[in-house]
Amino acid sequence: MSKKSPTKSAEAKAEARSSEKQARLGTQMRGRLAEAYDARGHSRGTLNYHYSPKCRRDVVLMGHAELGHFLTVEYNARIVEVDYAPRDKVKGIAGDELGEFIHASIKLRDGTKVWRHISAENPGDKHDVIEANLNRLIAHKTHPDLPDRYEKWIWEENRLKPQLIHNSLRMVSWLAQAREWPLLEESKKILALVAANGEIAASDVMALDSSPAQALYLAAMSKLVLSGQLDSDLTHLPLSPISRLYKLEGVRHEQ
Repeated sequence: MSKKSPTKSAEAKAEARSSEKQARLGTQMRGRLAEAYDARGHSRGTLNYHYSPKCRRDVVLMGHAELGHFLTVEYNARIVEVDYAPRDKVKGIAGDELGEFIHASIKLRDGTKVWRHISAENPGDKHDVIEANLNRLIAHKTHPDLPDRYEKWIWEENRLKPQLIHNSLRMVSWLAQAREWPLLEESKKILALVAANGEIAASDVMALDSSPAQALYLAAMSKLVLSGQLDSDLTHLPLSPISRLYKLEGVRHEQ
């Protein structure tokens, strides 16, 4: 009986890896959702699957609180990096209990690293002991990869920004559809238009192209607003053709 040559075996493995990378987006999504359902355990929280412009990949979010947090983070230009699933990393740094307690790890533009616990409502003193232990670890810097501070993010307190959250969802969705395009040329034209006029409307962006490629200009506009390269009135007014875009003064953050 003949044996397979090492060369053919290596080629077969390479082909398998290539096939996996080239799997259709729907197949990839189903695989990631299956993993998320397994990780969810006995929780009945709704799973939300979204594309993250900050992470440049799809992320799975548990329940409405994590979804709301996601939409405010994506709109916050002060946040430059985010991990929406830091459980394993946190466990390796601070133990299993804190690994289950921390739901997001972020890095601010000034280099500050923050761990966040996300909750639908204020738990009161329910988590006081866990929070005290975490703050003690941070204060004594017992591990070099500990954050600079800990924050508690409460959905009940942040849902008072309904327009920002709704606009963020629309812009994130546009960017999800344009994920394969760099949007460099479209962004340059929009920034040049703002530089020349000081203030423009979303309809001015739409007028840059009347073909189906107009959608790329809307995605580029979204990218510029979410990344903080342009300021706008979208924190408090609906996204529409009359939405205003301005030259940024300083670093915009969520309102």
